[in-house]
Amino acid sequence: MRGFVPYWHWRFCREALKEIEKALVLNSKGPVWWTATRAVALHVTGKSDEAIALMEDLLNRHPDDRDVLRHFGRILGLNGRHAEGVLNAEKAVRLKPNQYTRLYLGRQYVMSGQCEKAVFELKEAVRLSPDRMLGHLWLAAAFTLAGKTKEARAEIAKMRRLNPDFSLEDCLNNSYNVYQPEDKQRFMDALKKAGLS
Repeated sequence: MRGFVPYWHWRFCREALKEIEKALVLNSKGPVWWTATRAVALHVTGKSDEAIALMEDLLNRHPDDRDVLRHFGRILGLNGRHAEGVLNAEKAVRLKPNQYTRLYLGRQYVMSGQCEKAVFELKEAVRLSPDRMLGHLWLAAAFTLAGKTKEARAEIAKMRRLNPDFSLEDCLNNSYNVYQPEDKQRFMDALKKAGLS
């Protein structure tokens, strides 16, 4: 998994999938997030049913693993199954409330339209990891969708201090955001309204 970056550009997902599969052949008992990452790569490369089946199997073997739960919630959300995604992400936070589980839950809340809950979770994620750009990005979207444009713009400003070159186009081409078209459009519109260009 050397050189793995979780925020791949969608064009690199096929290559990433091959590398993840090689790692799993070399070490089939590697961390569960390797398999979860494989599931995301499968989704991005158009194999959503296979990704969901992979995560269901992983969840059956590790029902109380916070990483499995948050990643399965993500895969479900990417496929527009927001209510199920929220349930998995909420359980992950109950098991271990940290910046990662809160970020994933906040994202699921954003995508399911539960913006006030999203703001709460994403504020916690940002508080726990203020230098994590992704937390500020999602919090900006949550604020915008909750009708709090001033706060959203402040989050974009914080994000710009962390990465001044990050643009709306970078977000558009990022495999981390391969949601259903209507979900992705709502997210991108929120970021644009918050001032990301």
